[in-house]
Amino acid sequence: MLRLNFKESAVLNILILLTIIFFFFKIFIFYEHYPLLDEVIVLDRYLEWKNFLRKDHIGNHTINSFIGVILKSIFGYNFELLRFSSFVCFLFILILFRMMYDRLYLYLIFISLIIFSNYLFNYMYIFRGYYVHAILCALSFFFIRKYFQFENKEKYLNIILFLIFFAIST
Repeated sequence: MLRLNFKESAVLNILILLTIIFFFFKIFIFYEHYPLLDEVIVLDRYLEWKNFLRKDHIGNHTINSFIGVILKSIFGYNFELLRFSSFVCFLFILILFRMMYDRLYLYLIFISLIIFSNYLFNYMYIFRGYYVHAILCALSFFFIRKYFQFENKEKYLNIILFLIFFAIST
């Protein structure tokens, strides 16, 4: 794999940082947040310790409900903070992308797919478990890549199997 030179690598890092700042301001500063129907159901049914493991209708995102219960227990009910948890998962996906790929054109394709897809962009800041599961998938691919690159294969295989088990069981 060819590496970017220093100047291109710096441009990619700056572009990722600008993307994060732009999305943060667009979503959390300049946008008024109103809960969607499935968010209302999650907020009503799954943000209590006694209910977050409940599996019915829309409660199939157990990890997301667990994160929500913890955030609600610590900070009280804060709808924007709950939505911010999905955005944080998106940020981790960008960081993983940067760790895996050093090509500017790949990043531009990746971010274009997100920007031009209503689903991918909207679920970036909606309190649903899609980006929580996406970060588990991205981590799985990250460690699969490590598995094929390095010698200590058993360690990476155990991590991969744990991530897949965690994603499937929730």
